[in-house]
Amino acid sequence: MVPVVDVKEWVKHPLNSYILDFYKHGQRSALERWNGVYKDDVWERLREFDLTLKALSAAVELRQREYEGTMGGKYMDEEVLGLVVGLKNSFSERLWRIAT
Repeated sequence: MVPVVDVKEWVKHPLNSYILDFYKHGQRSALERWNGVYKDDVWERLREFDLTLKALSAAVELRQREYEGTMGGKYMDEEVLGLVVGLKNSFSERLWRIAT
């Protein structure tokens, strides 16, 4: 579920930090040029990571609710929960900006 790339296939241009780079600048063309992501693969790779973040966020929120219901307390720091959910929302927003 987490994007993995076999770097042996990318001798000239290994995929290094395409997700971080996209998150920082949101430029599809830069991912193609500087990270070596093929033009046809950019959207699919970013969408897969977006779905990974959504699954992670949902799991963390569910775990929090289950723990609060059974144990009567907090499973994790609200700040951590907020960071996971915030990252998911922020990444999705950036992704949909390039989609339209």
